Amino acid sequence: TSITVNFGCSATSGNITVTPSSGSGSGASSSLGVTVTGVSAAGSITGSSAVNAGDSGVAYSISSVGGASTYTWSVPSGATIASGQGTTSITVNYSCSAVGGTVQVTPSNVNGCGGGAGSLSVTVTSVGAAGSISGLSTVCQGQTNVTYSIGSVSGATTYIWTVPSGVSITSGQGTTSITVNYSGLAVSGNVQVAPANGNGCTGASSNLSITVNTVPNISIGPSPVIVCVGVSANFTVTATGTGLSYQWQKNGSNLSDGGTISGSGTASLTVSNAGTGDSGASFDCVVSGTCSPPATSSVATLTVSPTSVGGTAGAASESVCNGDGTTITLSGSVGAIQWQSSTDGVSYASIDGATNTTLATGA
Repeated sequence: TSITVNFGCSATSGNITVTPSSGSGSGASSSLGVTVTGVSAAGSITGSSAVNAGDSGVAYSISSVGGASTYTWSVPSGATIASGQGTTSITVNYSCSAVGGTVQVTPSNVNGCGGGAGSLSVTVTSVGAAGSISGLSTVCQGQTNVTYSIGSVSGATTYIWTVPSGVSITSGQGTTSITVNYSGLAVSGNVQVAPANGNGCTGASSNLSITVNTVPNISIGPSPVIVCVGVSANFTVTATGTGLSYQWQKNGSNLSDGGTISGSGTASLTVSNAGTGDSGASFDCVVSGTCSPPATSSVATLTVSPTSVGGTAGAASESVCNGDGTTITLSGSVGAIQWQSSTDGVSYASIDGATNTTLATGA
């Protein structure tokens, strides 16, 4: 006289009927009409079908579904449901790595029976990779108004440029093209650009290797040289820079190797067998390089001293008495003069201040 019934998720409305019977026959049946409330299918999902990587707070919703007490949502890879799971409306955050896919919702009741799912295809626009950078890859220190650029990148709304140390971006940061100035201290490195969207999501960056050549600089110039007749004179410069070449000058005119000159195109110049005609000449070096301007050294003077000649000394009086003096005169000498005296004819000592052609002696 009593039964227990389980209604499956696919059960439909109908009658429950009972018929009494015995060995001799059956009695009249009795029926009870039963209405089974199923879970209806989800309707259309309302919300954005096109988003950008990094978008947040994107809302999706459906209308209430008959027979449903909860709603199970799923979202594309890289997206997360920030709020609303289990209800008719959710808020979704799309990460920078999110990809396109389907937003789906399945209505169900407390018994876990679900209705037909609703879905919405969503396209996620990510930030593309930067292409090759156009511009000079070899520059000089001090070079200005150098331009670098790339083509537009899909999904990007801004472009983040970085440059080597000593280089400044004068215009264009945030765009596909920049102008830069290389200072006198600029060093080699990379020009880099990273495309990005308004949510801070970036695409793959692009790099251009930059070689910065240094301008000629003379750190040590030539020093003045004093030599005797027939001796070689050497002048040297110390310079830094890229691709250096040297040109020595004498009295402002370029020198070339030959005769007494050698090393006119190197860092060290040699004037062989210097003569008195070379004395007083000025020498300097112009150092050029890959980059301009060339550097010019200080001027060094060559002094050529003639060969010393002792000359002949003669006294006004060759014999004097105690307490008397005389004047000794030197003639025919070449070079500096220094008078000396001796009491034994072996050891001589210089006489202070006695550097002229005449020497007055006293007691």
